[in-house]
Amino acid sequence: MKDIYLIYEEKDEIISDTRTEKKYSGYIKSKRYFTPKLLLKEKPDSWNLETLSIEDKLYKLSHLYLVIVRYTDGGTFGCVNGYWKIIDVVQSNKEAEQLKQSVFNNTYSKYKPWKGYFASLDDVEIHRMELIKE
Repeated sequence: MKDIYLIYEEKDEIISDTRTEKKYSGYIKSKRYFTPKLLLKEKPDSWNLETLSIEDKLYKLSHLYLVIVRYTDGGTFGCVNGYWKIIDVVQSNKEAEQLKQSVFNNTYSKYKPWKGYFASLDDVEIHRMELIKE
């Protein structure tokens, strides 16, 4: 296994805020925007960095496919749309599409952060990314 590094942009925006000055009143709804930017072999100095472990055979490829689940989660006093979780890095679009379908048809067998009392699945994205040496 080898590590690769995803640099991304992320921003939160408040969609609605119904809080008042009363304690425990109201509800905040926000949206998280996430954009994968660069996929690197060497660890950079960056605040927005996700470390991914991949098989050695994938490390030799020039392009990889990230399968990213987008979901909503929250609690009693608010929710956030747009949380993200990279569920796998694969070598082909075909593999990525199969993984995407496994999420939608509920046969995906690993950890599912979009399953929970307040959580729900929004979408599954596939990003083809160039694996950059430096």
